[in-house]
Amino acid sequence: MPLVASKGNTNARGFPDLYAIARLETNDIAAKWLAELFADPSNLFITVTRTPTEVSLVCPQARLPATPSRVERDFRLLRLGEQIDFAQIGIIASVAVPLAAAGISIVPIGTFDTDYVLVRATTLQQTIDALTAAGHTVSGVSDMPDMPDMPDMPDMPDMPDMSA
Repeated sequence: MPLVASKGNTNARGFPDLYAIARLETNDIAAKWLAELFADPSNLFITVTRTPTEVSLVCPQARLPATPSRVERDFRLLRLGEQIDFAQIGIIASVAVPLAAAGISIVPIGTFDTDYVLVRATTLQQTIDALTAAGHTVSGVSDMPDMPDMPDMPDMPDMPDMSA
């Protein structure tokens, strides 16, 4: 079932793994480890963000590097749509407002095509209940979602030294 995110009615689909958010020091990035993480097709969702002071990584927690400087574990990932039009307004808000009213914290993540939210695994049932009560549909939280085949990843170039 494709996900359709629309004003007032979002269909959210869960991912099967537990996810973690890790803060890495900029000099902790190992290009080989990161290339292997991206090349493994079993990793359905990975995001890396670099700022002048940190590198943040969201990935299946089983694939975390050995020594992140900080880590928050046991999140579930919900996908809020597929190829959302940039003109569409309020997708994250339509999920964030009822979850905030229920006292549930989220970590929103946006990609070019889709929005995602991370919620603590311990709040998953409360998340489902709050979203359902707000008129949303939540599926795939206990099984493997229907995901498109992952394209073959190109060889990753060596990453530059980010310790400076």
